[in-house]
Parts: sequence; structure tokens; C-alpha cells
Amino acid sequence: MSYRFARASWRAVAVLGAALLLVCAATTPGHATRSDRRIVHWIERTATPIDTVDPGAGLDDLAHLSPAVANASVVGLGEQVHGAKELLQLKLRTLRLLVEEHGFRSVAWEDDWTLGLEVDRWIKTGEGDLGSLIREMSTAHRNREVEGTLRWLRDYNRAHPADPVTFVGVEYWTTRESAYDAVKAYIAERAPDHLAEAGVHLAFLRPRAEINEWKTEYGLMDADDKAPFLRHARQLRRLVRDLPHGAGDRDHSLAAHHARQILNFYEHYAVWPNHAYRDEHAAQNLRWWQRHSGDKVAYWAANAHTARAPEIDFYVDGQVAASWAGVGSFMDTWYGPEYVSIGFTFGHGSYYDARVWNLPPAAETWFEHMFAEASAEQLSLDLAARAPRAVQCWLNAPARTRGLPEYGLASHMQGGTVAQWFDVVVYRHAVTAAAPAAAPVGTPETPQTR
Repeated sequence: MSYRFARASWRAVAVLGAALLLVCAATTPGHATRSDRRIVHWIERTATPIDTVDPGAGLDDLAHLSPAVANASVVGLGEQVHGAKELLQLKLRTLRLLVEEHGFRSVAWEDDWTLGLEVDRWIKTGEGDLGSLIREMSTAHRNREVEGTLRWLRDYNRAHPADPVTFVGVEYWTTRESAYDAVKAYIAERAPDHLAEAGVHLAFLRPRAEINEWKTEYGLMDADDKAPFLRHARQLRRLVRDLPHGAGDRDHSLAAHHARQILNFYEHYAVWPNHAYRDEHAAQNLRWWQRHSGDKVAYWAANAHTARAPEIDFYVDGQVAASWAGVGSFMDTWYGPEYVSIGFTFGHGSYYDARVWNLPPAAETWFEHMFAEASAEQLSLDLAARAPRAVQCWLNAPARTRGLPEYGLASHMQGGTVAQWFDVVVYRHAVTAAAPAAAPVGTPETPQTR
């Protein structure tokens, strides 16, 4: 039986898991622990060691991942925390596998659409300044491993100018002037009779300060003050969407997407915090790009977004602080087995996100705890592999994982099962904090050092 045929969507897994749990409840503890040697032994027997985290090493030790991704249109490359050096290195090596051996030609990133256009210009032409671009990314990505990933993309595109990789942001939280300019330019060229009407909306909506200042200023307004921004953004979106166009008109599709990002920005901060809105619209943006480009797409984000989780509950001090359906759950609904979720996680260590955070070993109730006795420093585990009943019970039981340490080391996430979340788990025992990015200003073509 092929891997793709064996892999079921989370909905099918959920049905199977519910029936299985009736059996499991009578034979296993409610929470598997490391004392259940059957699970530990299965992981040890089934997992494939990964030789190195070196981003420049050959890819032979990742060849075992190929059957999982061979027929995928979108692959989620998650990470349990941002800014862990070794997880980012393993993700870059996996991205290389997708690009070099499986024809993936887009990297969809957990960052803003308009910033992504500038990053894409740099990786394709070298125009712009890498250091400045990284400083504009969210703090989670301002590290040397992300810098190294962007440099690798630039190097790849220089070597393959006729078949480059595209970088695209699927978020909208710092929608810049370029989106407004693109909408205006499209209407001026294709529908000048509507330019005056569009100009009224654009003039009202344009950021009235630097974008990060503006999102704060707008976000702090009361509902009555936000209402006209929402009205103008929706009218602009509708105007662009409804302009006459033919089937497959890529210019219209792109202009409509710019208008949609403007609307997403204003709706997002009208109700923030709203994690459900964010993931739903990031998913829509990702699907739009995959259809617009026709590319196979690697989706680079956190596990909380890439996992096929129908509902993630984020706990702080024992209480649910936020809930949302992950981008991966939308991908699973739309793409079925053509969406593959690879979760990158770890046991203990540190990571960098504006500062260094130190993390103790995984709690006994977190699924990573069961990997702690694995002999390999880093490994991958194919969750479609044949497993005994005790392991199936563990994979299909309600799962927990690490939350956000800035909300306390006991914060955790749950909602769904490990078998729902991931097709493959890539695990490393210890991680270290990535160093802050150091891309030299004004020298965007400086070769990457390994």
C-alpha cells in the first residue's frame, strides 16, 4: 500500500480514533507515560535517524521523507517554537529536499504579504537590502538561520534563473503602501472610470503613520471610529473584485488579492485578538497563491498553524486563553491527501525571539515526552507506519504540546491528536537559541557562511 493511499484526512482519522479510544480506554492509562515501553520501543524501531543538521550537507539522510511528500501540492513545515537554531536548520534541509528533488517552487511564509513581495524581489534579483528586510520581519524570524534560509533561496535562484523559487507572505498584519499603490495602478490601467471612486477609498484607508505605529493606533480606536475604515475597505474590496475580467485573468486576481489584504488588515485589528480570523484568512491566502501560481508550495510557519488541528486550545494558568482552527485544517479540507503536515519539535533547550528563552524538558503530559529515550539526536517518525494497538491509542488520544513560554513554562496547547496534527514528526532532543540576524547592510550578495 502506498504512503499516500494509507494517509487519511483528520476527519477519517477522528472517526477511527473515536472507535479506537473505546478499546484503548479499557486497556491503557488515560495519559500514556514513558513507563509504557511499547510506545518508546515503537518510536525507537520505527523512527529514522537524521545524520546532521548542517544546512549545506547532502540530502541522502532525508531520502526517507520523499514518499511522504511525493504527491503533495502543499507541505506544512512547522516548528514548535520560533528561533530554535537546530529546528530551523532541519527545516532548511527539508525545504532543500522539496525544492531540489520534488519541484516545489514557492515558499509561503508566516509573515506579511507586502513584505513578502520585497523579500521575493531580493531572492530573485538581489535588489534591496537583506538586513533591512529581516529587521522588518516579525521578531520571531529575525535570526541568522532565517537569514541563511533567505540566502540559500537567493543562491538557488541565481543558479536557476529560468526556474526560480518564489517567496510569498500569507499574513496581512503590516499591509504596506505597496498594496494601495498596486490597486490604484490596476484600476488606472484597466478601469479608469472607477478611479475616482477607488481613490476616495484608498485615500481614507492609507496608513496615516509608519505601518507598525498605524496598526497600534487603529487597533486602539473604539468600534465607532473603526467603522468607517471597515466600510471603505469592504467597498474597495467589492469594487476591485467585481471589475469586468475574463476567466484566468491573473492581473485581476493579483489586484483583488491586494484589496483583500487591505480588508484583512482592517478586519483583523478591528477584533484583535482573534486567532481564528488570522488562521482562516492566512489559509485563504495560501490557497489563493497555490492556485494563482500553480506551484507546489512549502508553507513555513509554527506547528500551531501548519498542524491539521480542527481546534487548538491555548492554555495559560490552566485556562483557555485562545482557540482557533489551524491553517493546516483548512488545507486538509481543501487538498485532502495533497496536504502533508511535517511537525518539527524538540525535548528541551533554548530559543531566540527578541530575547533568549530557556526551556525545561517536555512535561510528561506532552507528546514529545515519549521521544526522550530515543537514541538518535535527531530523527523523523512517519506516523503512517504500522503500529501496535498501544501506539495507535497514544497517537489517537487527545494530545498536548508546549505552549508559549512567555506565558509561563507550563503553558500548553491541545486540541486533536498527534495523528491528526502531523503526517511526519521531526524531533531533536536539545535545541539552542538562534543568534540574532547579522545580515550586513548594503551587501545583500555576501556569500552565506556555513
